[in-house]
Amino acid sequence: MGCEVSLAPGAATFVFPTTAGQHCVAALTTVDRFPEFRADTDATFVSVLAEAAPALAKALPSATREERWTGTTDVPHYYRQPWGPGWALVGDAGLHVDPTRGFGITKSFNEAEWLAEAVTEGMRDGDLDGALERYGRARDRAGAVYTERNLSWARFIGRENDASAIQREGPLPLGSLAEWAA
Repeated sequence: MGCEVSLAPGAATFVFPTTAGQHCVAALTTVDRFPEFRADTDATFVSVLAEAAPALAKALPSATREERWTGTTDVPHYYRQPWGPGWALVGDAGLHVDPTRGFGITKSFNEAEWLAEAVTEGMRDGDLDGALERYGRARDRAGAVYTERNLSWARFIGRENDASAIQREGPLPLGSLAEWAA
């Protein structure tokens, strides 16, 4: 079983394999339902699953939860200065986006590649600051794409009930530093 995503008005679920034959099952809904989760996490989790993925909710009783519940209502997106004299940031250290859609490791590897490209270019050409500025622009431009992708899910789950924006998404912001720093 690979990653499975289910969307419904006010709810979304996804399931993906982890290790040792286990799977992570996530349920997303609107923030106004958080008190329900606080009052009865198990029942509310099953309720959200039933709304977005009825077959998954029916299969759940045969599963065993192996970890404690984890949830939050507020995962901020933030941008930090991407570089300075003698240092540079990649991944969540410099630009954090909500982890819901699982972009983190892809984003981090891509930024590390761009940073390595920038440092190599800057050392070769004698303009490290200029190359790091280009890295920062690329990171910020790509970060805007990741942020918008997360927001498209939030809008769908929260109120728009229109999956067309999610279905129209293009490829992730991968590619060379030059493409994204322009």
